[in-house]
Amino acid sequence: MTVCGPPGVGRSHLARSAAARVAARFPGGVRLLDLAGTAPDTTAPDTTAPHTTAPDTTAPVTTGTDDADTRRRVEAAMAAGPSGRSLVLVDHAEPVLDVVAEVLDEALTRERHGPPTARPAVLAVSREPLGVTGERLSWLSPLPVRPGNPGARPAAAVLLADRLARVVPEQHLDEERWGVVEQVAAALDGLPLALELAAARARSYTLEEILVQVRADAASLAPVGRGPHRPRHSLHEAVDAGVRLLDPRCRALHAVLAVVSGPFPAELAAALLDAPRGEVAQLLGQLVHCSLLSVLRSGDGARDSSFVQLTAVRAHAARALDPAVAAQARARRDAWLADPRAAHGTHTDARPRSEGRA
Repeated sequence: MTVCGPPGVGRSHLARSAAARVAARFPGGVRLLDLAGTAPDTTAPDTTAPHTTAPDTTAPVTTGTDDADTRRRVEAAMAAGPSGRSLVLVDHAEPVLDVVAEVLDEALTRERHGPPTARPAVLAVSREPLGVTGERLSWLSPLPVRPGNPGARPAAAVLLADRLARVVPEQHLDEERWGVVEQVAAALDGLPLALELAAARARSYTLEEILVQVRADAASLAPVGRGPHRPRHSLHEAVDAGVRLLDPRCRALHAVLAVVSGPFPAELAAALLDAPRGEVAQLLGQLVHCSLLSVLRSGDGARDSSFVQLTAVRAHAARALDPAVAAQARARRDAWLADPRAAHGTHTDARPRSEGRA
């Protein structure tokens, strides 16, 4: 099984917790293969710098660890042990996904013909599917920002309130302050990492100030203090790790989408990038595949899909967008929306409520 989902949704935490719960079922134990050390090296395009865009001539991203070493590590983890069946937990597979998928596919195909008791089980964590034979996918979504039942609190707000209580235990949440908590949770799309990082600011800022901050630039959220249980990455870094693995055209589309807040159709994305619809349809599909874009369907029989960037992803895109390119993209957006033929049947919230850093 592969656990997929957007950056900051808690894939690794969930997978490791699940592995710990079922460890007793595997006499060979749980083998953790953490490939975080295979992240792109410093020669890769830097998408973290503000106001930059990735030109079409950018070289493909390479990895800091060679493929042969990665292959050896995966093969060693998949090797049968003397104690019986094991569970192999593969985390942070994205930077070397092709190598990992190839080795896992070979091993699982080979082991399929052996005794079930010797066949290792695999739990992988990745922003995108590995594509191996027999793979089952578990797609994680952010926590709900609306209550599931009348009178209940949204799950995202409940998590944020819990983290706030750990930072400022003396703080009391009355109904008015609960309302602000729910606004912060909604502004961050219920993304667990974002909620953790926002709560960490509560000792320095009021809830109202935090709400203003996350609405202005969610990408600025970063860990506060030290300790084994604090998040390891800022919100911007969590998104950037996936963006760095995209090809140049995908990165260019990712960046220009920052000028749109809310759902948008594929036709608007094509106008922003000034590219053929067929090419943009492929690029949108790739962004969805890599968990950097969400698909919305109304469920009322509408035939066309719409797309939306999570707040954290859009904040990253805004930082990566050159001011001149941003101005051009806004002009194309406004021209497209002003054309009645193009705007027919599209979403009225395609125009941003605020431009932010873009």
